Amino acid sequence: MVCDPLPAAVKNGALLQVAHPYRSPLQHPSTFENYLNAALIALVIHEHIITLDMEVRLIWRKRRTLPAVLFIINRYNLLLDAIVLLQIYLHINLTVINDVSITVAYCVAAALLAWRMYALHDRSRKLFYLILVPSLVPAVAAAICAVSARKSGWLARLFKGSQSQDCHVELSMSADLHLTRK
Repeated sequence: MVCDPLPAAVKNGALLQVAHPYRSPLQHPSTFENYLNAALIALVIHEHIITLDMEVRLIWRKRRTLPAVLFIINRYNLLLDAIVLLQIYLHINLTVINDVSITVAYCVAAALLAWRMYALHDRSRKLFYLILVPSLVPAVAAAICAVSARKSGWLARLFKGSQSQDCHVELSMSADLHLTRK
């Protein structure tokens, strides 16, 4: 969570800046980051196009199993992430979709981890749930926090008194702290 306006701290000639509350660090990317983002988006779309026939043949035409469903969710969540990355260039707000995408990614990772342990340890359901439940706790907590913060602004007020209109809460895997030289 980042609130505006925040004072900048100057130490040893370096200016410590905190990103604007309504923009992630990627929303004002450098030229290099622009090229990198474009390459990542192109790579994701290219991979989806060239492997679509294999996906249809190996996944969609077969019996549905948990690993197959997790594969599909993970595959299309990655495509959704590429679309969310496009928001930077299209100037649209996909914050809710980004929050959902991150939560889904955590859930899929937890399920794949639990399923792998289940398969490696003689199909132990006890071990499956022992790994799955704690692995899902961060995703559930993050989703509840995102929904609650949007509905009531309680999290924003917690960090910034009653001036919650100057705050923005968002699930993110990126850092919001930057170090630049003057």
